[in-house]
Amino acid sequence: MKPISHVSDQADDYSKALAKCKNLLELRAVLQEYKSIFPDALEAAPSSDDEFVAFMAGLKKERRGKFAGDAFITRFSPVLIPEVLLQVASVAHSFKIPWGMAFIRCCDKGYVVIDNGMARWAEGGRKNE
Repeated sequence: MKPISHVSDQADDYSKALAKCKNLLELRAVLQEYKSIFPDALEAAPSSDDEFVAFMAGLKKERRGKFAGDAFITRFSPVLIPEVLLQVASVAHSFKIPWGMAFIRCCDKGYVVIDNGMARWAEGGRKNE
């Protein structure tokens, strides 16, 4: 993973890296690489080759604008859109700023909390309140 800077876009990088995975080992390597900012994605990773095939099929459907189904979303939404990615992307979109800048500001203001080297969205808002 590239270092997070004010102009970086880890959300886009992560999305592209997911799409390039050819097997479960590659997917787990990508999820491990992003573990510090998207720990929930690694926890929800496919656990077998069959699940990997189902995940990639659903990912391709979703990328083409077709709904992959409730079961797919329920099982794999933390991999597709980890909590911190989603929340920070929402902030970035609202203010028309890069994802990295939004992440840094969310950390500064306590919306993203780093615990034991892992990022998480602060429950109920800011930790610093």
